[in-house]
Amino acid sequence: MKKPGKLLLLRRAAIGAAMTMAALAGGLSAPGAAMADIPTEYVNYLRVHGTNNCLAYDATKALVAKCGSKNTKWKFDKVTNGSFRLQTYDGFKCLNASYSSINLRDCSDSPNQPGMRWSIIGHGSRTWAEISNYATSDYIDAGQAGGVHMTSGRNGEVTQWEWVPADGLEVRNSGPQASVVGTAIPPVNHPTLDGKAPYTWSATGLPPGLSINAKTGAISGTPTTAGSFTVKVVATDSTSLPRSGSTSYSWMVSPVPTAGCSGTNDTDVAIPEFQIPPVESYIAIQGCPGKASATATVEVHIIHPRISDLEVMLVSADGSRTIVLHNQTGGYTEDLHKSFTENLSFSVADGTWRLRVRDRASGNVGRIDRWSIRL
Repeated sequence: MKKPGKLLLLRRAAIGAAMTMAALAGGLSAPGAAMADIPTEYVNYLRVHGTNNCLAYDATKALVAKCGSKNTKWKFDKVTNGSFRLQTYDGFKCLNASYSSINLRDCSDSPNQPGMRWSIIGHGSRTWAEISNYATSDYIDAGQAGGVHMTSGRNGEVTQWEWVPADGLEVRNSGPQASVVGTAIPPVNHPTLDGKAPYTWSATGLPPGLSINAKTGAISGTPTTAGSFTVKVVATDSTSLPRSGSTSYSWMVSPVPTAGCSGTNDTDVAIPEFQIPPVESYIAIQGCPGKASATATVEVHIIHPRISDLEVMLVSADGSRTIVLHNQTGGYTEDLHKSFTENLSFSVADGTWRLRVRDRASGNVGRIDRWSIRL
């Protein structure tokens, strides 16, 4: 996360390649060198310092409008180490200056056209900068009602601009999480990039028993229910034009392990039609040394009006392999009650074994009633 106080941030957008960040005078962040023949692109608001007004554009000219719409977003394309083109959000027009006015012209013109080149003029650790034109050496001024022009004056509010990322705050995670029912988790934190603290945090899809701290973003607690969950975490920063970012990841909660080499799960699990990802039921084994048996048995009991709709799989404890037990056979037979003998010796016995079921047809729904495994 960038240091607090540096509000002039340039956010990397999707088509950027591997890029570095170079410091401008006063510590302002700016684009660094791009790979050959690949544009360095950023999506930002150019906001008048201390206001909610941004540099905007229509088909031919630049103006000032309330921040937030598509027409207040700009792309930043490096020309030289010290200058950039300012492109409209669609990338077709570029901001261009003469000695008396500002206009838009086709970006297909030479990228080295002096009137299209702009520089950031930093001022110590302040939260704003002035934008100077390469050809005129003057500054963008928002002093005209509803419009902008070039001025040789500086340091007034109408020549002070904040560069605010327009594509959102970035929230990161540490990858898929795994927990066990009844065992407290260590706090799970979420680093941020390009935001201003403090943040407000929220989360959806958390396993029962877990919660997120609205001030710190840390998830903690003790899971109470086994299952597969998809967690989405959202952070909103404290800039005057707040930005939000989110991240999603999977969280598997295993049941309390069963001592020995066999176990049963008799908790009902509904099987919706065309569910993606498929539903799963879990059996955790603990205290069964070595590998699973070459003649292990898996007993399955599923209630469903037509078992030919179903695909039933077993996921090994080590996660290395998925074994298909039943694959859309059985015609109009109701309910699946069957014991399968499988060679599971490729996997360690201890761990969480998963029964995975997908309904691949419409018109009928059912449930996993119970299942057992003997290793």
